[in-house]
Amino acid sequence: MPLAILLVLAVLFAPHGAAAQPREFRDCPDCPLMVAVPPGTFTMGADAAEEQRDGLPAELRGRAAPTLPVTFARGFAIGKFLVTRAEFLAFAQASRRAPGQSCWGMGAPREGSGRWQERPRTSWTAPGFGQTPQDPVVCVSWGDATAYAEWLSRRTGRRYRLPSEAEWEYAARAGTSGPRPWTEEPAAACTRANLRDLAMAGFYGATQDASFAPCNDGFVQTSRVGAFPPNGFGLHDMLGNVWQWTQDCWNPTLEGQARQGTPRLTGDCAQRGARGGSWSNDVRLVRASFRNSGPAAARSSNTGFRLVRADLTP
Repeated sequence: MPLAILLVLAVLFAPHGAAAQPREFRDCPDCPLMVAVPPGTFTMGADAAEEQRDGLPAELRGRAAPTLPVTFARGFAIGKFLVTRAEFLAFAQASRRAPGQSCWGMGAPREGSGRWQERPRTSWTAPGFGQTPQDPVVCVSWGDATAYAEWLSRRTGRRYRLPSEAEWEYAARAGTSGPRPWTEEPAAACTRANLRDLAMAGFYGATQDASFAPCNDGFVQTSRVGAFPPNGFGLHDMLGNVWQWTQDCWNPTLEGQARQGTPRLTGDCAQRGARGGSWSNDVRLVRASFRNSGPAAARSSNTGFRLVRADLTP
């Protein structure tokens, strides 16, 4: 039997669980590292029972309804990591894009026990707390993130953009179907994601209540990308660390969602979808199906992004 046929059969009939290593690539030396995710079908969204079991506040329920099957006939590539400060710096210097004049964030303890507020003279270069070059860039608007994708597309000749909500959720689930691709034991969350925890409560002097995970993930604000284990597709920080802008205009539910997973460009386009939860959010919002939104022009110290590349042909 020809060797080529044997190799195909070996892949088709590999033992269950013997998944191929994710294909990783960069389109330039300082471009984001991308991971090719396979085609497939998944159930997007969450039913009422899941949201009730997870204790999602009543006012936030129903955004991920109705559940529906979404099929990706072709694979796509998505960033292995969130876009970092170092990567965004290269874009900002090359394009001379000025940082914003303010950013929403949590004030220092002396400024009201970490009250969320718009803070002048803060930006992605100085978000109000220390970061390394390998921390995710924050205090970037949807427009900033889109401009970075367009710059990278021109530079590489490839089509980069923000992920659709469906692409993001498919990548975040990585073949799982629960709220998160890890155990529901509350204390285990700190070993898998950077979220609202005892480290944050201690720093801001906040009263420890049920909104804080009963553990310490080692970070008060952002953590360097890759500090927590990857999911089944080899992607880091799909949940926690920072919210991630998506390409989609905001719609209050999944009614009308395309079943091919393409970006949804109708609805309230002054608001854009954001996914994944962040270092400042409790575990109930750090979920694969939870849908959030923000003004496209707003900048926040808990919001960043990663990119997709849909053209995977050589």
